[in-house]
Amino acid sequence: KPNLYFFRDSQGREIDILHKSGRDLLGIEIKSSSTWNASFKKALQHFSKNHHTLIKSYIAYSGENKAFSDHIEALNFRDISRIFN
Repeated sequence: KPNLYFFRDSQGREIDILHKSGRDLLGIEIKSSSTWNASFKKALQHFSKNHHTLIKSYIAYSGENKAFSDHIEALNFRDISRIFN
């Protein structure tokens, strides 16, 4: 049974989905845009630095898949199911 949560801090930074599996925590942001924007990563990076380290972070949007060296991966909506496998 997945443990899914929403996060919002006092500054308005939000993480759409936090997925807890054992002691591990994944962050998932969902964006409606088909154009990549580096600002999509900001809330995930802030959360991982200031609250709890995310073992992996994903940004689901309608554009193309991208991998980043800072443990953040952008993927198209149609590929989101692989996060939970």
